[in-house]
Amino acid sequence: MEIDVTLRRERSPEQLVDALTRVRTEVDRLGELATKLLAMASLRRSEWERVPLDAVASVRDAIASHSVVAERRAISLHLHAPEAAPIRANPGPLRQAVDNLLANAIKFAPVGSAVDLTVRDGETALELLVEDRGPGVPLEHRETIFAPFRRLQRGVDGAGLGLAIVREVAEAHGGRAWVSERPGGGACFHLVIARA
Repeated sequence: MEIDVTLRRERSPEQLVDALTRVRTEVDRLGELATKLLAMASLRRSEWERVPLDAVASVRDAIASHSVVAERRAISLHLHAPEAAPIRANPGPLRQAVDNLLANAIKFAPVGSAVDLTVRDGETALELLVEDRGPGVPLEHRETIFAPFRRLQRGVDGAGLGLAIVREVAEAHGGRAWVSERPGGGACFHLVIARA
């Protein structure tokens, strides 16, 4: 529609740039939505081959890939973890779940604050906690935000699929995902992966 409106009459170079910028933003949003929908469909139909991996290394890689976005908002990322946490898991979906939780935490954390990632290596399961100092999640929405296309805030980038994917990944690994209140304010997202 934006393209059709733009083509109906002659535009200045500045107006064309403005229109193309809006179109590009929408194309990027639709591309992200399509990618997440495909990821979700893939999670539901794929064989869950679990291979040995180091969960701490996976979290470190996720932190490295999100560090530029965090730096732009002056958000510091802190990892609290053992040197390694070996587990059998499906590496691609697990990394996607970590990426989704970290991206959300960075998005909702106040500028200049911190996001903490904690890896707890237990006998029967591995737990990842991602804590921010943002507005938190009201009690009445703590379950519904994991449903596809659910978002608490309108006007915030995203398709409402990230947390649904996190829950799918957790459950496919025999675990679960939920959110609680961070002591001192903010949200604490939990991702539990059962040991195979």
